[in-house]
Amino acid sequence: MIYFSIDLETTGIDWNEDSIVEFGAILEDTNQQFSFEEIPKFNVLIKHPKYIGTPYALSLHSEIFKELAKPPGESLEKIISYKDLGTEFRSWALQQNKQFNFLNTSELMVNSKISINVAGKNFGTFDMRFLENLENFNDCVSFNKRIIDPSILYFDESLDSELPNLSICKQRAGINDLNIAHRSIDDAWDVIQVLRGKMYVQLERDDVAF
Repeated sequence: MIYFSIDLETTGIDWNEDSIVEFGAILEDTNQQFSFEEIPKFNVLIKHPKYIGTPYALSLHSEIFKELAKPPGESLEKIISYKDLGTEFRSWALQQNKQFNFLNTSELMVNSKISINVAGKNFGTFDMRFLENLENFNDCVSFNKRIIDPSILYFDESLDSELPNLSICKQRAGINDLNIAHRSIDDAWDVIQVLRGKMYVQLERDDVAF
């Protein structure tokens, strides 16, 4: 199966008011399971005319804002307008489709929109809400209805009164680094790591394309 682990960094939790500042997506092929260095990744910082958010979230993303504040062409990170995220991501996904062949091409010919499987911690109740509100995004990308959230796989009724957060999922998956980076690609990769071996069989090292 092909799915995309997607994570956003935002200036707050209000998808009607706050802004996306970073978008990261990683394509996971459950039959190949590439290393972090080799796995297909899409990562951009998002430029808005102005940013609205909470003090905590704004301070959390000071590193991102330093890059966004640089004159055009000086940042080593890829920076795009919020209006272009849908078209840029669709273009990248179409390039990946040439190798992985996961898109319904007949459907694409009708409406030019890609439909993809998505994984993410709280994606359905948080990240997707921001993307649905983003200008032009819905014209380019749609998400299949069944979102993969790792928290349900790591729920322990003897310990938990609610679904576990990503750090607890990592701990229960045997991952030593329990920190949450609050950078899109790192957090998207964490989701893939906790799904491997839990939702589907983790391939042995000799079988993985490193």
